[in-house]
Amino acid sequence: MAYNKYETGRAENVANQATGINTSEFYDRNLLETAREKFIVSNFTSKKTIPKYEGNGVIFSYYEPIPKFDTPLAEGIAPIGSALSKVNIRANMGNYGTFVPFTDDLDIYGEDGARFKSDVTSNLGGAAGETQESLIFAAIEASSTTIAFNTTAGQTVRDAELTLRKALGEKFTTMVTGSTNYGTSPVRAAYVGLVSVDGAVLIESESEYLSVENYGYSDGLLPNEVGTYKGVRVCESTLVEQNGAGHERMFVLAEESVFETGIRGMKKIETIIKDLGEVGEDQLNQNGSVGSKFRLAVATRPEWCCDCDLEAV
Repeated sequence: MAYNKYETGRAENVANQATGINTSEFYDRNLLETAREKFIVSNFTSKKTIPKYEGNGVIFSYYEPIPKFDTPLAEGIAPIGSALSKVNIRANMGNYGTFVPFTDDLDIYGEDGARFKSDVTSNLGGAAGETQESLIFAAIEASSTTIAFNTTAGQTVRDAELTLRKALGEKFTTMVTGSTNYGTSPVRAAYVGLVSVDGAVLIESESEYLSVENYGYSDGLLPNEVGTYKGVRVCESTLVEQNGAGHERMFVLAEESVFETGIRGMKKIETIIKDLGEVGEDQLNQNGSVGSKFRLAVATRPEWCCDCDLEAV
């Protein structure tokens, strides 16, 4: 990372921290953009909270549908009652965090000193968000129902869409409204498909695939959405990798298939700044740190998460 001198073009001695060798170089104070994955997966989770002081475990519950009762009642005879089946989904709250240390030399003399805390806070926030994304995605990957390849990548995605419909999984209801322009069409409420860049190329080759450029409207696009196929809106994510067979894959999700849980009354991501003298035994005020911490539990409904193999064996 580099920073910009207020005296434009002025050469400065910049110490190489690894070797201690000074070199005469221009030092640009304006930080270049840090390469970060957009927060994608967390946009499709159901957000929940649990209260403090009641343990680090969380249980989500739902009742199985009561079967239909279509047998006529016999006169004066009570029927056998229906059993109510309750399903529990358990998850444990995890505590995650890291920090970046700094010394009084940086705080006083360093080129970075004046902006160090704000720059590092922003960077740590991005890292915390990416960590949350990866934890949520790992839970999805571990619990998804596998959909085997079926003649084409598009047909496999179609099988996943049918699987979710048969399991009564609800579609995400955010809509992209089409226009009356030639070659565009409205996009209905749909399931969400998470795919790698290479996996998206496989879906793009399908005849019924519709690219976002042809939606006719840009309002309501999902993060990293590249198009739609049948009833699935396709979003790229670097978290999606090839499966064990080396095949591209897509994860297709129904609404409320993933639950993301934090602590009630606490920030989703906590920033912790320890100024000089506040870290451990620091009698001479030589050390400080900037840290980031969060707590998270993730739960999924496997019947509403599908892992599609997009390539033939």
